[in-house]
Amino acid sequence: MFKLSFSFKISFLLFFGVMLLWHCAPQEEASTSDTLFELIDSEDSGVTFANTLDPDPKTERNNLSYPHYYNGAGVAVGDVNNDGKPDIFFVANEGENRLYLNQGDFKFEDVTSTANINPDNKNWSTGAVMADVNGDGWLDIYVCQGGYGLYKDRSDRENLLFINNQNGTFTEQAEDYGINDANESMSAAFFDYDKDGDLDLYVLNESEYAMKVLRNVFDDLEDPQNLRNASGRMFRNDDGKFIDVTEEAGMLHYGFGLGLAVADINDDGWPDVYVSNDYSVPDFMYINNGDGTFSDEVKMRTKNVPFFGMGCDIADFNNDGFLDIGSVDMAANDHIRDKTLMTSMDIEGFWYYVNTREYQYQYMFNALQLNNGNGTFSNIAGLAGVLRTEWSWAALFADYNNNGWKDYFISNGYRKYTRDNDFRRMMEKEREKYGGEVPVDRREEIYDAIPEVKSTNIMYKNNKDLTFTDVSQDWGVGQPTYSNGAVYTDLDGDGDLDLVVNNIDEKAFLLKNKSRERKSGNFLQFSFSPDMKHALIYNAKIRLFSDESMQYQDFHPTRGYAGSVEPIIHFGLDTKESVDRVEIEWLDGRV
Repeated sequence: MFKLSFSFKISFLLFFGVMLLWHCAPQEEASTSDTLFELIDSEDSGVTFANTLDPDPKTERNNLSYPHYYNGAGVAVGDVNNDGKPDIFFVANEGENRLYLNQGDFKFEDVTSTANINPDNKNWSTGAVMADVNGDGWLDIYVCQGGYGLYKDRSDRENLLFINNQNGTFTEQAEDYGINDANESMSAAFFDYDKDGDLDLYVLNESEYAMKVLRNVFDDLEDPQNLRNASGRMFRNDDGKFIDVTEEAGMLHYGFGLGLAVADINDDGWPDVYVSNDYSVPDFMYINNGDGTFSDEVKMRTKNVPFFGMGCDIADFNNDGFLDIGSVDMAANDHIRDKTLMTSMDIEGFWYYVNTREYQYQYMFNALQLNNGNGTFSNIAGLAGVLRTEWSWAALFADYNNNGWKDYFISNGYRKYTRDNDFRRMMEKEREKYGGEVPVDRREEIYDAIPEVKSTNIMYKNNKDLTFTDVSQDWGVGQPTYSNGAVYTDLDGDGDLDLVVNNIDEKAFLLKNKSRERKSGNFLQFSFSPDMKHALIYNAKIRLFSDESMQYQDFHPTRGYAGSVEPIIHFGLDTKESVDRVEIEWLDGRV
């Protein structure tokens, strides 16, 4: 194994630095007695974080009153102390957010108490992303907050920006930078949308209309301020100060954003934004026009999208050089659960949205949008075998077994199934019995009657023929949980991708990938030097060419659900011991 750090100089005196980690090893038969992933015991790792919730049926602190109560939280991974090892930031809804420094060999130190990452206005946190916001070579942390049903004062829901002080501590400065958004934020992505050399920011927002009759919402949205409060936000970076340009960018849209990914979807050299929307609003595919504006082209480029869109990811899963899109819904893969836990689609409402609102067709299934290479996509989720995956959250394409093809990890679970049809009928009877308002002393008993069903997370192995096989149990990731945010990262630096999963009411999972120990595949991995300008590396494109085959990745860390992966580019090589050519195309067009 060797590490090679290099920089190269091209025109206009621009310098680019890349860290390259390469390993080739003799191939041996993998043992069939153990799994590809190993769940690391929290006592051994030191990671004892759990997103623990304490519902109160007598107040609004429950998912009957606040429908997003069990939507969970995310996780962000990156090297915050520049020691070469990825650290972990866990988001907690009610409790403290936690920061763990990587000590190596799956040992972590909890530095939450000294890092200053839980200020007084840390309330209902949801997602997080790491980025070098101020360009000083150190990763900062941006935390999204929500809780509109729990915090009526908008100032209690402001997002947080923790600027890295380079000494193990952080200072909260979201208001100073102009990005203390106070909507129902779920996730965020930093990227240089106007290619002016600095990082801009898109904030993904849910809206406050989840409990309202959806077709009546449009009357309320006639008020421009209500529309602004229900929309995601685009912030342009002007000399270190972020300016809200949502409306002029063409991105002022009411939605229920849960999933977010930024990539060059139409391969024109400009980063685009994909938003996966819950409820009635179809996904947004914001194509960057290159003039500071975006156009939602989801109807033009797709045939249909999920109805209850959750997490999403963008990657080239079939190695044809074009980016594909995965987005997940909450369709059960078990017939009984499918019938008991979900209502049927509203046919009248379906055609109202299609004909009157001119929305894209939406169906209550996962989508796997195969890029046709001509600017359009075909949804092949059924063909691929990934149509139904339970109540799903994070969607993550990556090569988990180092064989040169991206697999597909999906996190699952929901703590209280209020959509269970038997429970819904019981609730209707209770409301009728008490004239529409259930007494406080009955609420706790009713709340305890809500079904609780843990779901297994799912790992799909890429069959290299546009189909996937469920290998969750064989690979060791199928533990029943209430899992939400998840990321991949090489925690031990050995050249395979581990998984970190944020669970509700259970300790987080660190799933160690044992591909290297099993000698199941070689790899090539790229990371970026700390002093390299992040506005340049975001949406950089890396292509590997070898033996008439190609692999392609577009670098964007925000993906999955409510979090950001380690800022590396990882390629599995299977048995290959060399590649013929590596191409890196930077955002400014240089190669």
